[in-house]
Amino acid sequence: AHTANYLSGSGPQLEGLRRDFRFLSGATVVDSHTVDIVTKVPVPMLPRYASVLLIVEPGAWQSMGVEKFSLTPVGTGPLVVESWEPGRAITRANRLSWRPMQIDGVDFIVLPDPSSRVQAVLSGGLDAAYQTAPEDFDVLQKAGGHVVSIKDGSVFSIMLQFGQDRETPLNDIRVRHALNYAIDKQTIADVLLGGLTSVASQPAVREAYGFDPTLSPYAYDPERARQLLSDAGYPDGFTMSLETSGGGTNGRSVVQRVADDLGRVGIQMDIQQKPVMSFLLDFVRGRIEADSFTLQWGAYPILDSIQMTNINSCRKSQPWYCDDDIQPVIEAAWTETDPQQALDLRRQVMRHYHEDAPGIFLHENIGFIGLSPRTQGFDQTFGYVSYESVRLH
Repeated sequence: AHTANYLSGSGPQLEGLRRDFRFLSGATVVDSHTVDIVTKVPVPMLPRYASVLLIVEPGAWQSMGVEKFSLTPVGTGPLVVESWEPGRAITRANRLSWRPMQIDGVDFIVLPDPSSRVQAVLSGGLDAAYQTAPEDFDVLQKAGGHVVSIKDGSVFSIMLQFGQDRETPLNDIRVRHALNYAIDKQTIADVLLGGLTSVASQPAVREAYGFDPTLSPYAYDPERARQLLSDAGYPDGFTMSLETSGGGTNGRSVVQRVADDLGRVGIQMDIQQKPVMSFLLDFVRGRIEADSFTLQWGAYPILDSIQMTNINSCRKSQPWYCDDDIQPVIEAAWTETDPQQALDLRRQVMRHYHEDAPGIFLHENIGFIGLSPRTQGFDQTFGYVSYESVRLH
């Protein structure tokens, strides 16, 4: 009840979960084992949401307050934060957890340079290196290490900004289709991501509820792209800007490859890279002015294909993409209780985003973690690592 009332209140505007739980109206305690959760609208997927509605320890929450609890949280997880330092968080095993650790703790260290992370694994300084690139797989494996793939339930995409308030070639659907045909997405997946992910056909991963298996990715067809640009009145192409943080596995290389492919059909892309936090603030506050920007269209936290419509449709305040024609279908999908009708509505939404092409859907997002030879039992599910299963030999 404390968690639901907190998220539905007026205070936590910057809480990450608030966006996903904005349907909450509040909650009341019925008895020691029962809570009534009240929603503003029908929410057929509430049982799925309940799995990520983490419960705070009520006594500590009330006595400590939000700020102090955030710095020294009380929980039942396998790790407890012992100290924070610049670029480093030191944790120790929570011996009272119902998921007991097999090692003494985990140190999380920020090393921005990918090669430094790999070298640290090879030298024994690190046991796990996030965002390891495919080109480093061989050297890790030859040293006795191994690599774990992580899919986070999102589609790596480039969002296109257009609409009545913008004078841009992107207002023409033929131009947006041309951009999709111009990019060799399969080569990006094969070369830059080790062939370990799939090219995207829609803004949802195949595991998501509502994914439409009948949709195919846009084929790589630069000649068709040139013809569409010519038909739209841009035979010589045009210049467009893209804002990115360059994050993710080979993120910079992926964006550069997109720019190279677009350049071959006459579209010059001006890449503007920003620090991650600066980019995220621009994203959250709706301050991105570029013609396009990188975006992970997520189906998390509940693997629902329409989850992304909270920020990529008219549902978002000051939306960058809003189509009144599909919005009634989106709203109906959120509240439909009949399983088959709910599935059909979601797939109709997926077909709309595929056909209207408000973005370039590149591939199902994937990351890689390089592990040292002594690291065993490292397991994860859509990015959530089960640290209690990790062993060091």
